[in-house]
Amino acid sequence: MKALSMQSSRSAFVSCGALARFTAVSAFLLLGFLSIHFHRDLSVLRADGEDIGSQMLRAEQALPIKIQILEKERDEWRERALAAEAKSSKNVQAPSQFSSASDYIAAFGKYIKVGYFSTSNNGDDLWKLWEEQGVHVVPVHYYSPIVSDADLEEHYVARKATKFDLIGLDMNDSFQHKILTEMTVTYRDELLAFPKSLPEGVDPSKSLTYTYGQGMFNINDASLYHTIIRHFHPQRIIEVGSGNSLKISMAAGKLNDNGSDSGRPQTDITVIEPFPDQSHNSHLLKADGINRLVVKKIQDVPLEEFDVLEANDILFLDSSHVVATGTDTVHEFLNILPRLAKGVIVHVHDIFLPHDLPRHWVMGEHRGWSEQYLLAAFLMYNSDFEVVASSSYMVHKFQEEIKAAMPERFHQGGGSFWFRRIKKT
Repeated sequence: MKALSMQSSRSAFVSCGALARFTAVSAFLLLGFLSIHFHRDLSVLRADGEDIGSQMLRAEQALPIKIQILEKERDEWRERALAAEAKSSKNVQAPSQFSSASDYIAAFGKYIKVGYFSTSNNGDDLWKLWEEQGVHVVPVHYYSPIVSDADLEEHYVARKATKFDLIGLDMNDSFQHKILTEMTVTYRDELLAFPKSLPEGVDPSKSLTYTYGQGMFNINDASLYHTIIRHFHPQRIIEVGSGNSLKISMAAGKLNDNGSDSGRPQTDITVIEPFPDQSHNSHLLKADGINRLVVKKIQDVPLEEFDVLEANDILFLDSSHVVATGTDTVHEFLNILPRLAKGVIVHVHDIFLPHDLPRHWVMGEHRGWSEQYLLAAFLMYNSDFEVVASSSYMVHKFQEEIKAAMPERFHQGGGSFWFRRIKKT
C-alpha cells in the first residue's frame, strides 16, 4: 500500500474518483494520498444511493481508490472506527493500530460479516461512521439488496435468464400496433421535425427544443410520448421528476391546444421535483408551459393531488426505480396507483419487459434497479389496468415496420412503459 502523507487542517473532504464530493470551503495543499483497497467481499454505495461499485469493486481483484482526507480528521475518524469496532463485535478483536490501510479494511471486512443481519445493533456505530463519509458498506449476503457479481454471473450467463414468461400479463399487441401506426404514419412528420442537435450558437441551458442526439430520453421514448399525448389529448399531465420529457409534453400539448382541436382546454402541466436546482434541465421548470412546480418528494405530496387526474390524463413517473423501504417507487405503486381514476394513463421509465434489465447496466454499471419487477407483479392478473405501449417491446416486436417507416430515426433501445386504468373495482 502507498504511504500515508497528508497536511493538517480543520476541514476534510472525501473524493471517490469522478463522483467526488468537494465540501471544503478553502483551498488546502494535499501532500499525498491514502490508497485503500476495498475488500472484494464488500459492496459499497454512496449514501445518497448513487452506485459507485463499478469504480470500487471488480470480480477478480480489488480496485484501489484514493481517499483524500486531512490528518486531524483522519486520526479522529480512525479512533472512532476502532472504538466502534471494539464496542460492536465480540468475535473480532480490534487491533490498537494498523500498519497499513489494507490491514484495517481486512479487519473491517471480517467485522462486517459478523455484525450485520443479526438481532443486535452490532453494525450501527460503524454504519453511521461510514455514512458520514458518503458511503454505505454492507456484506455480500443473500439478505442484501445488492446482488453479488457471482450471482449475477449465474443469472445472466449460466442460466441465460434474460426474459420472463410473464404469464398473466397481456402486452396488448393489437393496441400497441395501433399506437405504432399513429407514430409512423399519422404523426410521422411531427416526429421527423425533432432535430438531432441545436443550431450553432443556441444555448442548451435555455432551449426548450427536444434533440434526439443528446442521449437522455432517447428518440423511441420521445416519439412514443409525443404520440401518446397527441392520441389521448390529456387535459392534465403530472410529471414526477424533471428532464427532457418536459420538452415533449410542452410541445405536444401546445400542438393539441393550437391545432385542429383548438376548442379543447389548454394542457395543464404540473411538475413534482424535490431538487429543482440540481436538475440538469432546471431552466425548463421556469418555462411558460409549466403551470405548477411542486418542490417536494412525491412521498410528501398529499394523495389528493392525484385525484384531479381524469380519463386520458397522464401521470408520468420517472423516479428512483428502487423498491426499498420508504422509496418513491414503493409509494407510487402502493399508495398512488390504486387510487387513480378510470382512464388515467401512467408512464414508468427504464422498463424492458418481458426482458430483464440489460446485463451491462447491472454487472457493468451496478444499477440495482428493481422497479420493473414490481411493475410486472402489479400488472399480472390485474384486470383493472391494461398495457398501452412499451418502446422497448415495440422495437423488438415491430422492428421491421419501424425501420421501414423511419429508417433514419430507428434506435435499438427505449425504456418507456405505458399502461392505463380501465376499470375501478
